[in-house]
Amino acid sequence: MIDISAEVEHFSKRPSKMQTEYEGLKARLNSPRFIEKAPEDIICGVREKAAEAEEKTNLTKKPFGFP
Repeated sequence: MIDISAEVEHFSKRPSKMQTEYEGLKARLNSPRFIEKAPEDIICGVREKAAEAEEKTNLTKKPFGFP
């Protein structure tokens, strides 16, 4: 059996978590201290994760991922 109310609650929290993750990654990238001290490969990884998080966040704002 599937608990529909639990599933709805789970999926309703997901966009908020994705937005929080995206904002955290962007904050790191906007930090001059992080950019100065972090190795380039780490910075590139954070940029990639931020781009993925932004894409996922944008998809959750559209019904069923359609424009």
